[in-house]
Amino acid sequence: MKKSIFIKAWGLFRKFQMTFSQALIEAWKMAKREILIKAYNKIPSTKSLQKKKLEAKKLWQGIETITYPWRNQFVTNNSGAAGYYGIGKYNGD
Repeated sequence: MKKSIFIKAWGLFRKFQMTFSQALIEAWKMAKREILIKAYNKIPSTKSLQKKKLEAKKLWQGIETITYPWRNQFVTNNSGAAGYYGIGKYNGD
């Protein structure tokens, strides 16, 4: 795991021209987010665990990284766009 974090950090360092310590922080956030996504996917989609699954989703969506900027308006509800474009026709662009 340490090796993959350092490889990701080096890639971010080269790609975004940031300091290596900033790249390490971002790589750690990305690794943490990936682990939380795997844990989220292991929770069964039953009614009894629906609240737990929603809380787990908020955990990994709340981690903002360079490659995944969390934008609240795109996550759950686009009722304004759905009203303009019609239900089921809005694809986010």
